[in-house]
Amino acid sequence: MEIFRLSTDDVDKHRVELELMLRQVYSESFPDTEIYDGLYSERIEALKAYMSEDRAIVYGAREGSHLVGFIWIFESDGFDGKTIHINYIVVQSGSRGYGIGRRLLDEVENHAERRGIRQIELLVTCSNERAVGVFKRQGFGVERFMMKKRIS
Repeated sequence: MEIFRLSTDDVDKHRVELELMLRQVYSESFPDTEIYDGLYSERIEALKAYMSEDRAIVYGAREGSHLVGFIWIFESDGFDGKTIHINYIVVQSGSRGYGIGRRLLDEVENHAERRGIRQIELLVTCSNERAVGVFKRQGFGVERFMMKKRIS
Protein backbone atom coordinates (compact mmCIF):
# COMPACT_ATOMS: atom_id res chain seq x y z
CA MET A 1 0.00 0.00 0.00
CA GLU A 2 1.30 3.42 -0.99
CA ILE A 3 0.46 6.86 0.40
CA PHE A 4 0.71 9.59 -2.23
CA ARG A 5 -0.38 13.17 -2.83
CA LEU A 6 -3.21 13.44 -5.34
CA SER A 7 -3.20 15.90 -8.21
CA THR A 8 -6.38 17.16 -9.89
CA ASP A 9 -5.67 14.59 -12.63
CA ASP A 10 -5.60 11.87 -9.95
CA VAL A 11 -8.94 13.13 -8.65
CA ASP A 12 -10.38 12.73 -12.15
CA LYS A 13 -8.80 9.28 -12.50
CA HIS A 14 -10.21 8.08 -9.15
CA ARG A 15 -13.47 10.05 -9.28
CA VAL A 16 -15.76 6.99 -9.01
CA GLU A 17 -13.82 5.64 -6.01
CA LEU A 18 -13.81 9.08 -4.33
CA GLU A 19 -17.55 9.51 -4.81
CA LEU A 20 -18.21 6.02 -3.42
CA MET A 21 -16.08 6.77 -0.37
CA LEU A 22 -17.88 10.09 0.19
CA ARG A 23 -21.21 8.26 -0.05
CA GLN A 24 -19.88 5.79 2.54
CA VAL A 25 -18.72 8.46 5.01
CA TYR A 26 -21.99 10.41 4.74
CA SER A 27 -24.10 7.29 5.30
CA GLU A 28 -22.02 6.38 8.37
CA SER A 29 -21.94 9.90 9.81
CA PHE A 30 -25.52 10.88 9.01
CA PRO A 31 -27.50 7.61 8.89
CA ASP A 32 -30.88 9.28 9.41
CA THR A 33 -30.36 12.03 6.83
CA GLU A 34 -31.40 11.73 3.21
CA ILE A 35 -28.53 12.98 1.06
CA TYR A 36 -29.22 13.97 -2.54
CA ASP A 37 -27.14 12.10 -5.12
CA GLY A 38 -25.60 15.21 -6.65
CA LEU A 39 -23.81 16.11 -3.42
CA TYR A 40 -20.89 13.71 -3.99
CA SER A 41 -20.14 15.00 -7.46
CA GLU A 42 -20.42 18.59 -6.20
CA ARG A 43 -17.92 17.85 -3.42
CA ILE A 44 -15.45 16.42 -5.95
CA GLU A 45 -15.79 19.50 -8.18
CA ALA A 46 -15.30 21.77 -5.16
CA LEU A 47 -12.22 19.76 -4.19
CA LYS A 48 -10.70 20.17 -7.64
CA ALA A 49 -11.34 23.92 -7.53
CA TYR A 50 -9.75 24.21 -4.08
CA MET A 51 -6.76 22.15 -5.21
CA SER A 52 -6.24 24.30 -8.30
CA GLU A 53 -6.23 27.38 -6.01
CA ASP A 54 -3.76 25.67 -3.60
CA ARG A 55 -6.43 25.73 -0.89
CA ALA A 56 -6.74 21.95 -0.45
CA ILE A 57 -4.38 19.00 -0.31
CA VAL A 58 -5.39 15.37 -0.67
CA TYR A 59 -3.31 12.35 0.23
CA GLY A 60 -4.48 8.96 -0.97
CA ALA A 61 -3.87 5.35 -0.09
CA ARG A 62 -3.39 3.17 -3.15
CA GLU A 63 -3.44 -0.62 -3.42
CA GLY A 64 -2.19 -1.37 -6.92
CA SER A 65 -4.24 0.93 -9.14
CA HIS A 66 -7.15 1.23 -6.68
CA LEU A 67 -7.67 4.14 -4.31
CA VAL A 68 -8.70 2.63 -0.95
CA GLY A 69 -8.62 5.74 1.22
CA PHE A 70 -8.03 9.46 1.22
CA ILE A 71 -7.62 12.45 3.49
CA TRP A 72 -8.56 15.98 2.37
CA ILE A 73 -6.95 18.80 4.35
CA PHE A 74 -6.55 22.56 4.30
CA GLU A 75 -4.61 25.10 6.33
CA SER A 76 -6.31 27.88 8.26
CA ASP A 77 -5.21 30.77 10.46
CA GLY A 78 -6.74 30.95 13.91
CA PHE A 79 -6.24 33.06 16.98
CA ASP A 80 -3.87 30.37 18.27
CA GLY A 81 -1.81 29.99 15.09
CA LYS A 82 -1.92 28.01 11.88
CA THR A 83 -3.96 24.84 11.94
CA ILE A 84 -4.46 21.96 9.57
CA HIS A 85 -8.12 21.06 9.29
CA ILE A 86 -9.04 17.57 8.14
CA ASN A 87 -12.09 18.02 5.96
CA TYR A 88 -12.56 14.31 5.15
CA ILE A 89 -10.77 11.10 5.98
CA VAL A 90 -12.22 7.92 4.53
CA VAL A 91 -10.99 4.35 4.18
CA GLN A 92 -13.11 1.95 2.13
CA SER A 93 -14.98 -0.36 4.48
CA GLY A 94 -13.31 -3.48 3.02
CA SER A 95 -9.85 -2.00 3.62
CA ARG A 96 -10.31 -1.02 7.27
CA GLY A 97 -8.34 -2.55 10.10
CA TYR A 98 -5.02 -2.53 8.22
CA GLY A 99 -3.65 0.79 9.49
CA ILE A 100 -4.51 2.80 6.38
CA GLY A 101 -6.28 5.55 8.33
CA ARG A 102 -3.35 5.75 10.74
CA ARG A 103 -0.90 6.07 7.83
CA LEU A 104 -2.99 8.85 6.25
CA LEU A 105 -3.07 10.68 9.59
CA ASP A 106 0.70 10.18 9.96
CA GLU A 107 1.22 11.72 6.51
CA VAL A 108 -0.80 14.78 7.53
CA GLU A 109 1.19 15.07 10.75
CA ASN A 110 4.42 14.94 8.72
CA HIS A 111 3.01 17.61 6.39
CA ALA A 112 2.21 19.80 9.41
CA GLU A 113 5.72 19.39 10.80
CA ARG A 114 7.29 20.30 7.43
CA ARG A 115 5.13 23.45 7.35
CA GLY A 116 5.83 24.37 10.99
CA ILE A 117 2.18 23.88 11.94
CA ARG A 118 1.62 22.72 15.50
CA GLN A 119 -2.01 21.58 15.49
CA ILE A 120 -4.46 19.48 13.52
CA GLU A 121 -8.22 19.58 13.97
CA LEU A 122 -11.25 17.77 12.64
CA LEU A 123 -14.94 17.27 13.24
CA VAL A 124 -16.32 13.79 13.85
CA THR A 125 -19.90 12.71 14.40
CA CYS A 126 -20.16 11.54 18.01
CA SER A 127 -22.27 8.51 17.02
CA ASN A 128 -19.44 7.29 14.74
CA GLU A 129 -17.75 5.45 17.60
CA ARG A 130 -15.24 3.65 15.41
CA ALA A 131 -13.90 6.93 14.02
CA VAL A 132 -13.88 8.55 17.45
CA GLY A 133 -11.79 5.64 18.74
CA VAL A 134 -9.33 5.89 15.85
CA PHE A 135 -8.81 9.60 16.45
CA LYS A 136 -8.39 9.19 20.20
CA ARG A 137 -5.77 6.47 19.65
CA GLN A 138 -3.95 8.90 17.34
CA GLY A 139 -3.78 11.49 20.12
CA PHE A 140 -6.77 13.69 19.27
CA GLY A 141 -8.82 15.05 22.16
CA VAL A 142 -12.06 16.93 22.52
CA GLU A 143 -11.69 20.70 22.90
CA ARG A 144 -15.19 21.88 22.05
CA PHE A 145 -18.65 20.53 21.41
CA MET A 146 -20.65 21.56 18.38
CA MET A 147 -24.26 21.70 19.47
CA LYS A 148 -27.27 21.71 17.19
CA LYS A 149 -30.96 22.21 17.66
CA ARG A 150 -33.34 21.03 14.96
CA ILE A 151 -36.44 23.12 14.50
CA SER A 152 -39.47 21.46 12.99
